[in-house]
Amino acid sequence: MLSDAAVLWTGQDTLCIEDVSAARGATPCCAIDRVSMGITHHAAVPDLETTATKLQIHGVVGFLNLISGPYLMVITGKKSVGRIYQHTVWQLTGVHTVPFARNRRHLSESQLRIEDKYLEMIQFVCDTTHMYFSYTYDLTHGLQRLHTAGEAFYKETLYKRMDRRFCWNQHFLAGPARIGDLGQYLLPLMAGFVEIAGSVDVNGHTVEVTLISRRAVQRAGTRFNRRGVDRGGSVANFVETEQIAQVDGDYHLAYMQTRGSVPLFWTQTPTLRYKPPVEIQASEDHELAARRHFTEQLRRYGKQSVINLTNATGHEGYLNRVFGDMMSKLQSPHLGYYPFDFHKECSWNRWDRLSLLMDSIRQDHQVYGAFMAKRQGEVVQIESFQQGVFRTNCIDCLDRSNVVQSMIARETLNLQLQQLQVLEQTEGVINHPRLKRLLDQIWADNADILSIQYGGSPALKTDFTRTGKRTMAGRFADLRHSILRYYMNNLADGYRQDAIDLFLGHYKVQHNEGVAVASPVTERRGALVRLAPVLLWFALIMLLLILSITTVDDGGGATDMGRSTAKLALEVLGVVGAVVIYRFSERVVDHPALLTGTASLAAK
Repeated sequence: MLSDAAVLWTGQDTLCIEDVSAARGATPCCAIDRVSMGITHHAAVPDLETTATKLQIHGVVGFLNLISGPYLMVITGKKSVGRIYQHTVWQLTGVHTVPFARNRRHLSESQLRIEDKYLEMIQFVCDTTHMYFSYTYDLTHGLQRLHTAGEAFYKETLYKRMDRRFCWNQHFLAGPARIGDLGQYLLPLMAGFVEIAGSVDVNGHTVEVTLISRRAVQRAGTRFNRRGVDRGGSVANFVETEQIAQVDGDYHLAYMQTRGSVPLFWTQTPTLRYKPPVEIQASEDHELAARRHFTEQLRRYGKQSVINLTNATGHEGYLNRVFGDMMSKLQSPHLGYYPFDFHKECSWNRWDRLSLLMDSIRQDHQVYGAFMAKRQGEVVQIESFQQGVFRTNCIDCLDRSNVVQSMIARETLNLQLQQLQVLEQTEGVINHPRLKRLLDQIWADNADILSIQYGGSPALKTDFTRTGKRTMAGRFADLRHSILRYYMNNLADGYRQDAIDLFLGHYKVQHNEGVAVASPVTERRGALVRLAPVLLWFALIMLLLILSITTVDDGGGATDMGRSTAKLALEVLGVVGAVVIYRFSERVVDHPALLTGTASLAAK
């Protein structure tokens, strides 16, 4: 059983983890030698020097290797998200890294700066990525898998039976050969979204809804820096989303959907343009990678209905056509393809036209079914399985994808509750305002969190998800979020991508970085180039403020003169910023430094 409370003792020669939970066993202390990293078990904390420090921890993330050597990563902060079938789910809120090296005097000054940068990146990912864990529930697997797994599966600890696709700290769990000796403290971290909504009454029945989105570690990253497929068939921004419902505490319902980038080799390199051109790489074997992708999806999920929401024209049009041709080439009876030009069909607020898409996939929806199990005491009887999934994509797999997935999820819950006679055949979720509001809220929250993690801003079009219609306030929110997304994608996402690649182990730190080998994290942009966008934005904002403020003159013209002088100074700042950006546009964009070129296409 995993320990949910422990103390980390840091001594000169030893790191000791003491189990202080209520379920502590006969040997509640693990000691790790700071030189050999050997692990021994003790009935009590060994004698340590008086200078040993004490830290309350909630689990172990794993081992991080940097220039100075290994670090132990531990969880120091958590907050409860809620409970899934009596299992508490926690969100990570704090981590702490402890070096095995007693000091870093063996590093040069440049190496110290590089190592501190790497530590900052690791902390950044922990602080900005929504990560979740549980001591008793396996968040990396869906409910159907958990109900059908054999006895051997449950005999393993959580970190051994995890779905490696969704475990964000698996790289850190590949530490010492005997890392399994820390099994009672090792916690798989799942990144994405978890919301456990409160229960609502529906025709005298209690319905509780949970939404879990699992972000895959393969080709994980940021919007313009991770697109398409790699040579192993993994796609960017792949997310498995599971809607779970519990009815009267007896019935367990689940429905799975996936989203992921168009499985072709394509890029959209940021160039300060709002929509960079889509480029398809002719030198790569697109068909082989697409086949690998869908072969793996069919093996894991059963039949696939691929919903392509990209535009049929404009900068998305070429990608749309090539993807359609590829789906025709694959010619599998287990793959359905449903192209739907979301922006064209739903233009001018014609959101009712989404019904055309829902009608086209209705037969597949009925055939695939959904998971349902009934608990009677300690016995669980499975009444139906889900036998296929809808795989949805747009250009980003964010805004449009979430709208469509939320509609499919609502229709699924309608059918599930009708089957249980919680709803009449003529009723739906829409007829029960509290349930509808709950469902709309969690799907809109899901959109925002996933969009922040991949795109850098909350999602667009969430007013439709929350209310069922587009509003003026929602359009203004979309404008704000689009501006933020543009800023992040062009001026901040290189650092975010590097931090993710480091955290996931896609980039391996070399021990001689900064001495025999140049470090890729060395700043490549000059101070003026880095400052130019800030100058431009500051000048524009202040100029707008000055122009919007009317001040009554005191008769001497001083106010007008001061305002004119300030306006001129801001115009000069803006011109300087614009010139530098235009002259050095390629260097102004924050590109990733750790993995470049074909390294990002290698199977991971």
